[in-house]
Amino acid sequence: MIYECTDCKNCGSFDDGYRIVCLGDELPATQVYEFPPLGTRDIRYCPGFDEGTPREFSMKEFDEAYAGILDGEVEEEGIRRWCKERGKR
Repeated sequence: MIYECTDCKNCGSFDDGYRIVCLGDELPATQVYEFPPLGTRDIRYCPGFDEGTPREFSMKEFDEAYAGILDGEVEEEGIRRWCKERGKR
């Protein structure tokens, strides 16, 4: 079976499947772009693939995450950091 990032526990998913960030610690935050439907490769090539339901957030939460990014920080890294902090609450 060909998996997409939506089948991975490391995927940060915002309203209706808007995927912007990989939450896996050992992978780049932009890893989600490498796989369908956002990229050209299959998820089986991802070393951090963890089958399951993605972490879901609302677009309102995405706006909060984006607003909280530090100056000069890579957007995806800042969003991932915010998502992980949000998950601890």
